[in-house]
Amino acid sequence: MLLKTTGLLAALAPLVLLATQDGPEIPPDPGPMRTDDASAPTELPIELRRLSEEVGTWKAELSAFMSPGMPPLRFEGIETNRLIGDAWLLSVLEAEPGGQPYTGIGQIGYDVDEGRAVKTWIESDSGALNVWYGTYDLERRERILEYTLNDGSGVERKRLVKSRVLDADRRTLDIIELDETNGELPILHIDYTLIER
Repeated sequence: MLLKTTGLLAALAPLVLLATQDGPEIPPDPGPMRTDDASAPTELPIELRRLSEEVGTWKAELSAFMSPGMPPLRFEGIETNRLIGDAWLLSVLEAEPGGQPYTGIGQIGYDVDEGRAVKTWIESDSGALNVWYGTYDLERRERILEYTLNDGSGVERKRLVKSRVLDADRRTLDIIELDETNGELPILHIDYTLIER
């Protein structure tokens, strides 16, 4: 993990330098991913090509399940997604649950070295970096990611994130916690409707 973190920091260093200079200069898009032969573009895995289905500005209708048996907290937000090159989708969700401003920012992609989907997520109301790994179900157009949450008391809880494209204008996301018997407890449900692409 140290090697990957060091590589990330090294990759971000030029961007930090650019951001601190007068007149921000954005480096050009490097273009499609390439093989060892730099002159021949690589065919992207289908998982990466599917990211473009999530590009755009989306109305998000959220239902947060605070405790079993209680009605969910319902609120709306706006999620804006754009591609970063061919391999990543940058996602920004803004909402006001309970009247409090909230921003969540994520990167979604497919780790070609490990052959699995990956997502990172940070939130304005948390100091945690969430990293989720999983798979794509290509027939269902569904990404299923999992992560383990440590609530600070030493108890680890397994969660699944299921993101599904229903059609060109609709998609859903569910966060589910698995109990001791792998029963599913809903944490969050989002219905997305496309506003503009």
